[in-house]
Amino acid sequence: MRVVRSAMFTLARAPSSSLYASSRIAAALSLRPSIATFRAFRPFSASSVPHSAWNKDTKPVSGGASDEAPPFDSLAVGTPRKTVVRWEHMEVNLGEWGPAKAKVENIGEFLRLPESILSGATTTADGLYPPALARQGLSAFMLRQTTLDVLDAVSQEASKEVCSGVIALDGSRGVGKSVTLLQTVSHCVKNGWVAIYLPHPSQWVNGTEPFEPVQGTSTFAQPAVAVRILKHFLQLNSSSGLATIESESGKKVSEIARQGVADPSRAQKALDEVLAALASGGKDRAKVLIAVDQINTFYCKTAYHDSESREVIANQLAAIQSFAGFFTLEKKLAHGALICAVDRSDTQHSSPLVNSLLSSLKSATASAPSQTSRPQHLQKQYHDLAAVDEFGVLLPERLAPASYDPLASATHLHPKLTRPIVVPPYDLYEVACAAAYYTDCDALGNVEVTRDYVEKELVLTGGNPLKLHKRCLSL
Repeated sequence: MRVVRSAMFTLARAPSSSLYASSRIAAALSLRPSIATFRAFRPFSASSVPHSAWNKDTKPVSGGASDEAPPFDSLAVGTPRKTVVRWEHMEVNLGEWGPAKAKVENIGEFLRLPESILSGATTTADGLYPPALARQGLSAFMLRQTTLDVLDAVSQEASKEVCSGVIALDGSRGVGKSVTLLQTVSHCVKNGWVAIYLPHPSQWVNGTEPFEPVQGTSTFAQPAVAVRILKHFLQLNSSSGLATIESESGKKVSEIARQGVADPSRAQKALDEVLAALASGGKDRAKVLIAVDQINTFYCKTAYHDSESREVIANQLAAIQSFAGFFTLEKKLAHGALICAVDRSDTQHSSPLVNSLLSSLKSATASAPSQTSRPQHLQKQYHDLAAVDEFGVLLPERLAPASYDPLASATHLHPKLTRPIVVPPYDLYEVACAAAYYTDCDALGNVEVTRDYVEKELVLTGGNPLKLHKRCLSL
């Protein structure tokens, strides 16, 4: 029996244990004291504090209260410097998420996102950051095995001459899909990729953005949306990465984007030119990542109506049209990757089509009984049950996901979600790491973090990171 001791709790495991079989457990637990150091902790709420409260005083520090380097700094060459961040009455001392940290031995460690990402954090829906995370002031997240799996899938896709499918992140509400997507975008940008990241496209379809019909078509333009996408594109990427990509006319994509930002009437055209340039191949060109959160909003009804009071479908919006072509693989992306995440919290913009596509993919990849183990008529019956819609109505396969979905029969608009990755809840080890993190933050008060406590929190929260976060901050 091997015992792994930590300052906060003790885990006992046998070498054959399936739960603690990985050698990363011992390595990560030994790093627990260096996960974070908070002083004068108070939960930060960006919803009650203006954006100026995110005063970031960044400077090299020694890595803690002592002058000794923290033990995890020796695990990777070129580990990013640690930063001191002051949010109102709180001082945080964290390692920074970057390519050097994307290793198995760092799983369970909470890492702060880099400045290129955090500089876009606002409490409004038009920032370069998921608004739900910004409202809670969250800027550091646990490195999980799922993140490493996603990074591996993205690298594999980008190694191909032409992108052949879409990586889709799915999972229950609060499990960390947006966080995983955000970590992936941050990692790729730090690695020299050029990325377009859409954190909140539901803002485009909820009726709050001005829109105008494009003459002679059924399309509607949203100039303000196109300008915002181009602004975020310039803000997110380094000038060196953008300098490697040119349009067919020989213009740098950065120049095209700036022209679109300066002239909203030409912003949509500039966006299409930028995307065309990113899609084309080229020698010594940076790899490209197109990342979309809330992908379900691309395939739903919007809050808009046309001049004849007919509902406008998301695909009729010019900004969504520009990206949807990539997800159907009609537009080819050379040496790049396409990744998206499904939003399970916004039921108003749920997409029966996306739900059906993901369900069919999961069913196809799941282990099924052999054909000889079930009579033929029962096999057919089981197959038909896969066409039950979200209201429990049994539908024939030709109508799946439902006859009321306007995109169900428009197969040319269906996204090629070829590689679904389900983000799982925390396991026992991850709950233990999170509990240690919140203890170091003084968020748990006088609670003693023991194995029994960790197991209880796993049961009460189901391992859901959002529920665990709320429970810890409510103590």
